[in-house]
Amino acid sequence: MTKQTLTERMAAVEKWIEGHERRFDEKWGEAIGAINELKDVVKGWRQAAWGLALALLAWAMVQLWTTNQRDIQAAHAAHETVQQDQ
Repeated sequence: MTKQTLTERMAAVEKWIEGHERRFDEKWGEAIGAINELKDVVKGWRQAAWGLALALLAWAMVQLWTTNQRDIQAAHAAHETVQQDQ
């Protein structure tokens, strides 16, 4: 094994640091890309949830309206029956 001089050791350390920084930058870029993809997916889920909530609200309103219409028709029919009996 050869003994390294201080200059050689410093050069080797700088080379290792540069390689490490390059790998870090690559991994950081991949992580940021994955986070951005995840944000897009969550945004899509949020929009889908709002759509589902609005659809359920519309369905509930239609149920209430149809029940109300049926009750009104039943009340009119009962009123006509009472008037015919008099």
